[in-house]
Amino acid sequence: MKRTQLLCALIAGTMLGTGAAHAQQAAPAETRPAEQDDDSGAADIIVTAQRRAESVQDVPIAIAVVSGDQLVRQQVVEVRDLQRTTSSLTFGPPGGGSPGGGGIIRGIGTFGFSKGAEAAVGIVVDGVVQGNTNISNLFDIARVEVLRGPQGTLFGQSVSAGVINVTTAAPDPDAGMSGKFSLEIAGKDVAGSEFGRQIVRGAYNVPVSANSALRFSVFANRTDGVTRNTYFNRDDELLEYGGRARFLATLGDKVTINLAGDYARNDQHYGTFFQFRSVQPGTQLAGLLAACGVTAGKRGFTNCGSNKDNVTDTETFGGSGQIDVELGSNTLTSITAYRKQLNYLAVDVDRLPGTSSLDVYSNLNTNFRQFTQELRFASDADRPLSYTVGGFYQKADTNNDQFSFVTIRPVPVFTIRSNSRQIQDTSVKNASVFGEARLKFDPFTVFGGIRFTHSEMGQYAAEQNLTPAPGAVRTNYTLYKDDDVSWRAGAQFAVSPAVMLYGSAARGYKSAQINNQDVDIPSTIVRPEKPMDYQLGIKSNWLRDRLAVNVNLFHTTVKDYQTNRCFPVSAADPGTLTCQPDNVSKVVTKGVEADIFGRPTRNLSLNASAIYNVAEYPDDFFATLGNSPAERSLAGQQIAFAPRWKATFSGEYSVPMGGDVDGFIAADVTYKGKTRMGIGRASADFIYPETVVFGGRIGARVDDAWSLALFARNIGNQPIPTHYDNPAVPLGDPATAAIWQWQTQQSRRLVGIQADFQF
Repeated sequence: MKRTQLLCALIAGTMLGTGAAHAQQAAPAETRPAEQDDDSGAADIIVTAQRRAESVQDVPIAIAVVSGDQLVRQQVVEVRDLQRTTSSLTFGPPGGGSPGGGGIIRGIGTFGFSKGAEAAVGIVVDGVVQGNTNISNLFDIARVEVLRGPQGTLFGQSVSAGVINVTTAAPDPDAGMSGKFSLEIAGKDVAGSEFGRQIVRGAYNVPVSANSALRFSVFANRTDGVTRNTYFNRDDELLEYGGRARFLATLGDKVTINLAGDYARNDQHYGTFFQFRSVQPGTQLAGLLAACGVTAGKRGFTNCGSNKDNVTDTETFGGSGQIDVELGSNTLTSITAYRKQLNYLAVDVDRLPGTSSLDVYSNLNTNFRQFTQELRFASDADRPLSYTVGGFYQKADTNNDQFSFVTIRPVPVFTIRSNSRQIQDTSVKNASVFGEARLKFDPFTVFGGIRFTHSEMGQYAAEQNLTPAPGAVRTNYTLYKDDDVSWRAGAQFAVSPAVMLYGSAARGYKSAQINNQDVDIPSTIVRPEKPMDYQLGIKSNWLRDRLAVNVNLFHTTVKDYQTNRCFPVSAADPGTLTCQPDNVSKVVTKGVEADIFGRPTRNLSLNASAIYNVAEYPDDFFATLGNSPAERSLAGQQIAFAPRWKATFSGEYSVPMGGDVDGFIAADVTYKGKTRMGIGRASADFIYPETVVFGGRIGARVDDAWSLALFARNIGNQPIPTHYDNPAVPLGDPATAAIWQWQTQQSRRLVGIQADFQF
């Protein structure tokens, strides 16, 4: 099927009939949730994209809104699953190579292992910037807003590509003692499911007084059988659990207090991280894999390359306090937050068969800490001239302690021939002041904003070789300071109550990185990234405001785009590569986006989006061929992890079945054009072909009190990996002897039962 035919079919199906990406309407200052009425339309969706509660159709920003209902409908469990709900959002490699969660909007993201790297796509939860301590699981969520384009004027941090703005369900003093509980069960090799997953979630609302309430939310997630380690003859195991507590109090009619605390833990064992997609016959590596029962291929989910337990153990927790004070018709807001993440990673770095002559193992302890303070003053939004001014401060510290050892056989298997310890301490401070104003003279509105940011980054690194005898400690320290002014300006025109045109220009900013991966080499500075973005869009409501159709044109030039470059370790060892963060002179991304959402009828809801995005490498970007020192220009080719075409569709139709029972059927589909699956890799083997992935649910609801459904994800069982790579050490084989792939839950079919209860 040609991509244009598929996109047209998706949009046509959307227009004919499914229903609302109806985000839960939020009260001002995001205090109390409001129920979504069955007769409400697209114009009733409330967002806080401009730090105010406004209708999504009145905001001159390209926004995709995902409601809590849609998250349930599509089994969106973690942040990375959001790429199934909106076309402009994709994700890069999981793990340390994608700071801040790895989000990519319109092809622009952050790739690299620099400990001071900041994400181009920021994650904000209930007004709190997450930085590199961001959440993973999504539970008890009111809505998610994906803001496209630079958002630094009001959201701070870097956010040079966009923001994922998450609003959790708030306590409600008027809801009484109430709660909800959900259960998802899928078993490996049961009803066609390729792996097992069991998820439990719950939330409970407790009124404390007429003007205050508590809300407690918890989740637990157990997953197994996505990949298999044949060395141990065991499937991978993942256990995640956590919770959140929120307290809301209104003091009189002028002061509102929001307090929140959250905790989450992620434990993973026996995962192989990478599996082999291809291996050249007759090579040493092919023989080793055959000996341990591993067959390379696109459906390869096994590996024997981890002869020690690969462990990922992550704890993330934090707390925040928000105070809103009404001063006449104005509002003063203070948000104070502290977050921390502890990460332990033990990994078989070489990922080669356990019987190979080389074994490289690494233990890594990482400690992230972050404090943020924001103070914001917002005037009455109903006045002809309205404005928001404020200040923001962030201090983030990262401590990284890594121990690595190398075993070279045929010496005894556990004899350590070489090992080392490396410590990196990184401290980042950002301070900024900002302001944005809007002037209305109906039917026109003009707006503009500016932000001044001062940033400081310091990084200390120390390394010591421990064998054959402890050597001298080598150290390196680098300090970098920078000042920047970012801005946004534009206008909007209300053609009619149902149609709004807008245009804007924005200059964003993402701070520098310190490249200090090798203490024996003087540190280099990866220059700040500075995007210049232009947007022109239309937002329109149809069917008496029940259906929204929005289209947006964009053109972004990113100066000094931050990415990774790979090159040989040395002239004496040209076959082994090292990848370092670096700048590309500029990257241009341009195209068109469309969003269609609403509830055309009481029984029909929908959310669809599509993007055509030209995001190409410039003339001065060269990439390697496998582990070979040979390079090839990627000029004019699409950036990694950025398909030129992508479309998403989600819809649900319900049918009254008598009494209080409604039957429902839901379907979703994601189309993605061919995609480059590796950074800094020129081989055509790194291009993944276009894909279409289907999911759906069928079930019944009783009086909106409980529901039971059968669901399936990735119905076609397409083994789509997150990314590719080449083995770091080819064992003397040709440099392109093999390609790794990273398979995850999205790579396999999942079939199970979902039950939801409200009480």
